[in-house]
Amino acid sequence: SPGSFPQSLHVLDPFALPYDPTLTRVLKGIQPDILHTHHPVGLGRFARSWSERLRVPLVFTFHTWYEDFSHYFSRYLPFVSEEQVAGIIRFWIRKFLKRCDHVVAPSEYTRNRILDAYGDVLGGEDVSVVATGIDTDTFSKYAKAEARSYLGWKPGQKTLVSCGRLSREKNFDLLIDAVARMEEKPRLVILGDGDLRPTLEAQVKQLGLEGLVEFPGNVEKDVVARYFAAADLFAFASSNETQGLVVLEAMAAGTPTVVVREGGIKDFVRDNFNGITSDNDADSLARALERALRIEDMEGLRERARRTAMGLNVASQTRRLLDVYAHAMGRQRAEREIAEFPVSSGVGFAESHPDLESAAFTQLAF
Repeated sequence: SPGSFPQSLHVLDPFALPYDPTLTRVLKGIQPDILHTHHPVGLGRFARSWSERLRVPLVFTFHTWYEDFSHYFSRYLPFVSEEQVAGIIRFWIRKFLKRCDHVVAPSEYTRNRILDAYGDVLGGEDVSVVATGIDTDTFSKYAKAEARSYLGWKPGQKTLVSCGRLSREKNFDLLIDAVARMEEKPRLVILGDGDLRPTLEAQVKQLGLEGLVEFPGNVEKDVVARYFAAADLFAFASSNETQGLVVLEAMAAGTPTVVVREGGIKDFVRDNFNGITSDNDADSLARALERALRIEDMEGLRERARRTAMGLNVASQTRRLLDVYAHAMGRQRAEREIAEFPVSSGVGFAESHPDLESAAFTQLAF
């Protein structure tokens, strides 16, 4: 499991390098019952190799649609199109998934998309939904007034906050365009950094939004929690999230969210219940932001957003993950015993292992 690995892994953003020799010593020493990887390349290949050596199940959490990032690779391979790169990535992912014992999807949307894309190597019983747990202790501890005072924000100044890597797939250009189309333009603070920052800053200047749109860059997690608590709204326009972790972290702060109604986010944000949803275009998003700022039951929206996030806290999702581990281990044990059971014994496998009927062969229902 991730908690079993040492904290000394060397990270080269965005890839983790799997060649820290302490990992091999740790795995040999603790002899884990199961391995869980969060990346199909690098550490994922390392985990797959060791799951086969140790004869233990391998669980993989599908956090990212890697083919949606094919433009990062194609820029270094000008003779290959983005579509061709995406096809190669899908081939690699399919090959990796075929070697996993169980796959975890962080949302129902993502589970369905996984089965649509890779149903030739995965069955419905092979993929469970377990959302990534939210650090509710960190993101729920600040009151709005306290957070605004800490940040030096003026009372009554309407402020939207967004957060993420400043890159094409996060759709920050759409969000900036939407703010430009609002009748009463609020302040917009976008946390994070990335290679698209100069382009976004140029867009802000072109639209005449200097002084309204700010880019503080990367900030510490505790400060992120203060920004989320201080905001009147959290706005997020990304359309390809497998879950949308930052949206749920903002909801844990009790901040209503306005999101594009696509990807895994739509599993957690319900329009006019715990947030506001929008079509994936600038005009629709501008109208959704205006509607959210005028909503009468703002306190109800805040409370329902908070309750949604609290129900996805780390402890609750860890318990669900333990159920997945038990299922994967029981299934592997049953398959191994079936393979090893002598056919000529005259005793049926089910008769000799009645305890496995429910423990190992029943699909987990989440």
